[in-house]
Order: sequence, then C-alpha cells, then structure tokens
Amino acid sequence: MKINSFILENRNIFFIVSILFLLNINLLRADFFLNHWPYYKNIIISENELDNKIIEIKIDSEIYKKSHTDLKDLRVVEDSKYEMPYSIEVKLGSFSETLLKSKIVENSFLKNEFNTVILDLGNLTTIHNQVNIISLSENFSRKVSIESSIDKIQWKKIGSGEISGFRNADFSFRDTAVKYLDSKSQFLRIKIDDGGKGDLSISDVEVFFSKEILAEETSWDILNSNIVNDKNLSLTTVSLDLGFEGIPSSKILIKTETENFYRLVDVKASTDKRNWEKIVNKQPIFSFSDGGSLIIDNVIEYPEIKKRFIEIVIYNQDDLPLNVLEPNIIGVNRSVIFKGDLGHMYRLYYGNLNAKNVSYDIKYFFENIDTRNSYKAILGIEQENIFFLDNLSIFDRHSWLMPGILFLTASILAIIIVITIRRIKLYTS
Repeated sequence: MKINSFILENRNIFFIVSILFLLNINLLRADFFLNHWPYYKNIIISENELDNKIIEIKIDSEIYKKSHTDLKDLRVVEDSKYEMPYSIEVKLGSFSETLLKSKIVENSFLKNEFNTVILDLGNLTTIHNQVNIISLSENFSRKVSIESSIDKIQWKKIGSGEISGFRNADFSFRDTAVKYLDSKSQFLRIKIDDGGKGDLSISDVEVFFSKEILAEETSWDILNSNIVNDKNLSLTTVSLDLGFEGIPSSKILIKTETENFYRLVDVKASTDKRNWEKIVNKQPIFSFSDGGSLIIDNVIEYPEIKKRFIEIVIYNQDDLPLNVLEPNIIGVNRSVIFKGDLGHMYRLYYGNLNAKNVSYDIKYFFENIDTRNSYKAILGIEQENIFFLDNLSIFDRHSWLMPGILFLTASILAIIIVITIRRIKLYTS
C-alpha cells in the first residue's frame, strides 16, 4: 500500500520519465531513409553471368559530381527496401620483385651484329620473367631479344624489348629492364642488337621474378582548358577546370607535337582559383629521338588530390614554347563491392551530403580475398528519386543533434531514476 501511495503522489515524475523514454525510442532511427537520397542509378546485372556473388561497380564522374568528396553518402539498396553492406576499393595496383641467383657464362660482341650474354641460373625451380641489363655505357638505345633453353643447344624466344640510357648536364635517364614470358629454364640468352652503333659495355645482368598488378585508371573529362605562352617570362601555362570538386587525380599526361625537348614543370591545384597549392615542383618531362628510337617521359605524377582547378607551368628557358595539346588528367578508379543474389534488384543511391559515414564488417572480408574475378556490373543512367524530400528535418541536416539529445535525455532519466530510488527508500523506511 505504501508503494501504491508513493506512485500516486509522484505520478507526475513517472509521466515525465515515460515521455522521455518514448522520445528516445522515436529518435533511434536507421541511417537510410529512401526520401533522403536525391539520386540513384540502377545496378545492371545479367543473371546468366552472375556465377560469382561478389558484385563490383565502378564509380563514375556523375557520382563524384553529386556525392560528398569522401563518398560517405553512397548506399547500395536491395529491392528498394534493404540497405546492403558494401566496401569501396581503390584500384591502386601493386608491384613486387625477387632477385634470383645467376651467373654469366658468356659475354661477347660481334661487330654489326649483336652483344650476346648467356646466363646460367642453376637448377632453379623458381619462375623468372625479367632481366635488368647493367651497362657502363652512356647515351644509348638498343633493341633486345630474350631466349631460353634447358640445354644451351635448342633456344626458344620468350621476349623482346628496348633498353636506353641518356645523361647530360641537366638530367640522367636509364631504363634497362626487359620483361619476358614466365620461364623455369636454366639458361637465358640475351641478344642486344648493334644496329651499327657499336659495342655496348655490359658489366652484369640481374634476373628477377616480378609480379605486377596494374592500377585501374580513368582519364577524366575537362570542362575548360586554356593554354598561354608568355614570351617575356619564357613560360607556358596550361589552366584546367574539371567542372567540380571530388574527382580524384594523381597523374597528368602532357601531350605535345614537339620532339627532342627537355623542360621542368610545376603543378598547382585550387578549389576556388584564388588559393593555390603547389603539388609538383620542377619535375622534368622530355623527349629524345636518335633517329630510330623515341625515348619519352611526359607523365607528371603527384599525391592524389580532389580539387577542381589545376594549373601546369612549363619552364621553356631560352627555347621556343612547346606545342602543347590539351593534357589528360588521370585518376585511380574506385569501385563499390558488395554481395548480391539472383532475383533481386539493386540500386546505388547518392547525393545526400548530410549522410554520416558508414562502416560495415564486410570490408574486412574483402580485404582477404581477390576481387579481380568479381562480377563487373554496369551502372544505368542517373535518375532522380521521386520520393526525395528536399525539406529535411533538423535532425537530418545536423547529424550531431540526435546523439546529443539522446545523451542529454539519458542523463536526465538517470538522474530522475536515482532521485526516485532514494525517495522510495526514504518513504518505505
């Protein structure tokens, strides 16, 4: 009876506690609501080809344009109802190489014919597929063929390539690696074409097993470009506008119709064309031709950025300006990877800039498997979500507000409960 009397006397407190509890339940909502995402693309899957349930879709420029720069607003939805866990994979590629033991058993030169080097790799069971020809010579360019044998009698051609090296007062360039088909043969014969250029001094040859997965890249469209030659300052300035923020770029291919040149290049980037950040300082580009071979390095690499405006400054010094064409801006692809099943419809929603970051357990699963054989789905055209509501609530516009209210109301509930327990103890005593 005492407890019942206490409850009646303090019914206002219990009413407030109940209201706060219900308010907290109402605020505990899922992150994905269909009417919060303005755009989507259908994920097109051919059921006849979906033998692997790991599905991969490449993120395109339309998604970059209307998504958050960190892509935190992407959501994969099954049958317009269920949010699907996914992982974003950056297609960087990889490279590794292992140096193998080898011994030169012949190193000869036949004038107007070949330099010939024969290598003995011993009783190897390890695969090899690359040689690096070490030469003391300077300013050379030669064609190379690679042959293999198990007995030094019968030879089979397994690869070819070109090696070169240049040096002057301004720079040094050397590329003497040649790849060939995977082989387990004990002997390699390397023939270096003379081409009437004389003996090439070869001091050693290294043999490797190399493994390379090329990065998957895209050359992005450029909205506007402008090329200005300043004769007074001996500069060529190339100004580029990608159209919007968020496009990832890490490489520029500078195209020119000029041959036999050497230039230093700066690159700057900006979000507003007022504040610029220098991302490349005096990096060389060059092109050399010896009449038979063309050696060219016209790619500028830099740490990845997501800025809209890029400016390239080419230092011409006392030379005539390069005949520069519009460069290519290149970035590493991103893909959304998720597990799907036949008989379902999947869509990729985006464009909710107020969405919070999501983290799914599935990303740890994909870290330990090779996704190169995943099913490559196609994205449909961009469509507007007819259920999208532009007048979002204050909780949707300020993602921090809901957790703050939850914390505050939980604290009030805790205080009220403590006070109530103390009053019950006093009342019953």
